Amino acid sequence: MSDHEKVFVKISFWNLLGLHGVEIPIIQRDYAQGRESKESVRERFLDALHGAVTGKAIELDFIYGDLHGDAFQPLDGQQRLTTLFLLHWYAARRAGLDGSVYRQRLSKFSYETRSSSKAFCHGLIMEDFEVDFAPERKVSISIIDCPWYFAAWRSDPTVDGMLRMLDAIHEKFKQVDDLWERLTAGEFGQITFNYIKLESCGLSDDLYIKMNARGKPLTAFENFKALLEKKISTEKWDSERALADHFSIKVDTVWTDAFWELIKPDDSGERHIDRPFWNFFKQIAACSIANGEQPYKLKEYRILGLLNETDDLAPRHFDESGYADLYTALDLVSKERFCAKPSTELRFWGLVYDLDTILLEVIQGIGPIYKKRVLLQAQIRFFAHNGEVGTAYHNWMRVVRNIVQQATIDSPETFIGAIRLINELSRGIHKIYAYLSHEKIESTFAGEQVKEEVRKAQIIEKYPEQTALIHELEDLAYCQGRIGFALYCVNEDADVIDLDFDQLVKVCAVIRRDFSMGITTELRRTLFTVSDGRFYKYWGSYLYAVEAPKHCAIEDSDEFRNFAYKYPGYRHYLKELVLKLSRVESVVDVIRNFRPKETTPNWIRRLVEEPGLMEHSAKGFFAVKYDDSVCHLIQSTRVENSDKGRGKLKEVK
Repeated sequence: MSDHEKVFVKISFWNLLGLHGVEIPIIQRDYAQGRESKESVRERFLDALHGAVTGKAIELDFIYGDLHGDAFQPLDGQQRLTTLFLLHWYAARRAGLDGSVYRQRLSKFSYETRSSSKAFCHGLIMEDFEVDFAPERKVSISIIDCPWYFAAWRSDPTVDGMLRMLDAIHEKFKQVDDLWERLTAGEFGQITFNYIKLESCGLSDDLYIKMNARGKPLTAFENFKALLEKKISTEKWDSERALADHFSIKVDTVWTDAFWELIKPDDSGERHIDRPFWNFFKQIAACSIANGEQPYKLKEYRILGLLNETDDLAPRHFDESGYADLYTALDLVSKERFCAKPSTELRFWGLVYDLDTILLEVIQGIGPIYKKRVLLQAQIRFFAHNGEVGTAYHNWMRVVRNIVQQATIDSPETFIGAIRLINELSRGIHKIYAYLSHEKIESTFAGEQVKEEVRKAQIIEKYPEQTALIHELEDLAYCQGRIGFALYCVNEDADVIDLDFDQLVKVCAVIRRDFSMGITTELRRTLFTVSDGRFYKYWGSYLYAVEAPKHCAIEDSDEFRNFAYKYPGYRHYLKELVLKLSRVESVVDVIRNFRPKETTPNWIRRLVEEPGLMEHSAKGFFAVKYDDSVCHLIQSTRVENSDKGRGKLKEVK
């Protein structure tokens, strides 16, 4: 210490605060003396303090640090100073002192380690609340019950430790009636320490590392928050806000409290909110980058890192616009309306989530989960536009749901396209159908589905009484938001909005009744009754085991939905089937009414008329000789070119 000016002063905690404030710097660890695991340390120290105020005075060795402005930042002595702060607060409140006696001085003690710790200390001193000092009561209960106390503070180990220490102080000192006088009377009081002020000692990076190594280090998220707070302060992004609305205050109070309420305790009763909080920051950063003006490849690179690397989050991911998005989104999460369950009537079919859980799915999820992120961004955009849950909200989320369901969103490139489309559409967020009907959409992302959304919007705008029908079609398991095929069954012109709605009702009924289970053996059989029955030729290869062309009568339900769109030369078979089904009561009626033509091959006739045959082709694959003399049904998707393989085929002549 020879390089620094040393100032040795014997002083009490009360008198130290009379000289200047005490600020526990961010480099320090959490308040360790209050940890549950430190009971023996806590008891020994409180025994020493109790002995001092009831008997012989003591000195608590050296406390040293650096003076920054009017605040002393201890490099050593944090634990002792914090306990003395709590002891003085306890003594003042036990004595029933007027706040004017102690508030001004005790309020000069604060924590910078976490904003929640700082806010807790401020509330402890400055808020008016009753404390029950009954011998059998815990002081912490009176504090936790206060309206200014945030439930999320329970996850702050310093606040948790302070509450535990206050209970221990009450247990130890509840019989000492003149505690305040014994702490503050005379020149020094009963408890002193040697105060060493290092006038020119700055807190270097090396010192930061050494100090964190002394105790429990801050988490990655806590370090990130501290660095982001510094950037916000340097860039003056909060300069127009009241102090109570600054990021540094709200991030450890109302915002953390919202996440505390969202995240349920695990089996041990613990709530772990750092990672969900961290993931929410990543969500907003990724969406902000997607909407930004950086070069496209740079955006892809940054989003890839953010969403694929667990710990890739830094203040550099936020510019002023991104910070504004973050602040707005955090405010929204802290409002009850955002976390309500406003959209239970919206179906999500194959997606494994709905809008009731989308926020939790994203913040508790692992990996990119791109589609979920797009839906959450759409939800945030709506509420950021001062939207309330109602018709406008459901219409907006319905359009977004349809696009997300039908689009491929599995990479940073497609994620950027989806987010930018959402951003563009949000210009008409409160009247999305009117916007789609009258405005040109510049984005090319998910172009076909957007084109369909425009057509549906135009139908709804012109025929509002048909809104329920359009929505019902969208919600059908077969359609999953895409109803172009249903409209095609009524009018093959993809631009027409003047439709035979009575016929569309019948089409809707057929799809709901007969297509809800996806492709089935019965549906395959009915398709063979349509026209020449050659719908299966949409797919072809060659089966060498029997030297014949191989085909498929629609492999699975996904292909069944795509059949109406990917194979324009064959979709008329499906349309004719729908029209057939609209005139009968069931698929069985179509099969019963089947009258083969003279040109119909016998194997097709048998597949339609004999219920058990198609069961031999679970995936719909078969091979047919060029002359239609025989059909070989394949049990799965492939067959070996061997006697063993050929033995597994079912021959139909």
